[in-house]
Amino acid sequence: MNTMKEDFEHIQKMCRLLDEDRKSSFEPPATEKEISDWEKKNEIIIPELYREWLLLTKHAYIYGGYFELYFPEVYNNCDYVFIGDIIGDGECLYFTRNDTTIYRDFEGEITKYKDFDDFLAYLEIMLEDFAEDIHGENWTELYDNMNDNPNIME
Repeated sequence: MNTMKEDFEHIQKMCRLLDEDRKSSFEPPATEKEISDWEKKNEIIIPELYREWLLLTKHAYIYGGYFELYFPEVYNNCDYVFIGDIIGDGECLYFTRNDTTIYRDFEGEITKYKDFDDFLAYLEIMLEDFAEDIHGENWTELYDNMNDNPNIME
């Protein structure tokens, strides 16, 4: 099982591979203080794996906004804590005040993820599918060569 940092680095590397097709960006990480202040203010505990993600980046704009993961947002004491948008068409990613399960909702069709890492596995598969669509079946060779030359796709 990968660590959150390994997943984060893989996603960043996939974004570099896909950068010619759609841009991605990652903001600096949140601090422990920002996270704990948010939790105290909202009386909500952020799920541990999502917390680990926030300590790597506070906002990730992935594959031209196809995936956007951000610092948690709560509206008018709503039970849902929003942490991301997918495709930009109203599909959202969230957890609830009382549950660390991650949910994806598009027009009432809900997909449930065991945890944030489970969602990241879905995100990584999607990025790999995009890479195959753009670069063909040999996209993994380009990806692997990026280790030898980090500037290969920049």
